[in-house]
Amino acid sequence: MRFKILLFLSITLFAACTAQPSTTSPANATLSLTEAPAPLTATAVPPTPIPTPTETAPTGLTHSDVTGVSTPPNLGVTEFSTSSLVEGRVVRFDDKTIRIATEKEEVDLDISKTTVIWDSIIWIANIPTKTGDFVTAWGIWNPDHSFAVRKLYVNIVNLQGRVSNIAQGSKGASFDITDQYQKTEHVIVSSLTEIYESSSGDKSTYQENPKLPQNGEYVEVVGQKVGDESVLAVNITLP
Repeated sequence: MRFKILLFLSITLFAACTAQPSTTSPANATLSLTEAPAPLTATAVPPTPIPTPTETAPTGLTHSDVTGVSTPPNLGVTEFSTSSLVEGRVVRFDDKTIRIATEKEEVDLDISKTTVIWDSIIWIANIPTKTGDFVTAWGIWNPDHSFAVRKLYVNIVNLQGRVSNIAQGSKGASFDITDQYQKTEHVIVSSLTEIYESSSGDKSTYQENPKLPQNGEYVEVVGQKVGDESVLAVNITLP
C-alpha cells in the first residue's frame, strides 16, 4: 500500500512539473533564491555593486531567528552524511527550479521553502543568483533524477593565507589575501561580515567590532565571489 501511495505521488509530481513550459532565462537574468516561488522577471544586470546588507528575513529559510552571527559553513558535519553534493554553473531557471551544468550532465535543483541558503545568513542569502553563477548544493536525489536541495551556497570560496594592503573605513574595509593554492584575492569586508577570533573565541560582526587582521597575519576567509576581481567576506577567522 505504501509503495502505491509513493508511486501515485511521484506520478502526480511528475505530471505537475511537465505541465509547466520550460522557461529559458537570458544570460543576464537574475533570480532571488530566498523569494521562491515568486515569478521571475528578466532584467538587465549592471556591473555588480557592493550589496547593501539588510536584516529582512526572506521566505524559505528554516531558521526563525535572524542574528548577525552564525557559524562558518562546515560541510563535514553529521547532517550531510545522508546527503549528496552537486556543483555546477547556473544555465537557466524558472520559479521553482535552477538548472545547473555539472561536469557530467545538467541537473535540475528543486528549491523549496525548506531549502537553507547560506546557512540562513540573511544578508548574503538575499543577494540574487544569476545565470553563470557557481552553485554548491547538498540534498537528496528524487526518483526523476532532479535534486531536492537542503542547503545551498552560491559562488562560495574558502581562502587561507597571509594578509596585505589593508584599507579600513567607517562602513567597511578591504584587504588582499594570498592563498597558497589560489591567486591573490581582494577581500571586501561589509558591516555584517562576521569576525571570529581563535585566541579568545569571540565572534561579532564588523559593525559591532571593527577588528581586522594585521599585515602578514595568516587568516581564513569564507566568502562569495563577486565578479572576477573580489570576494565579499561572509566570515573571517583571525588568529
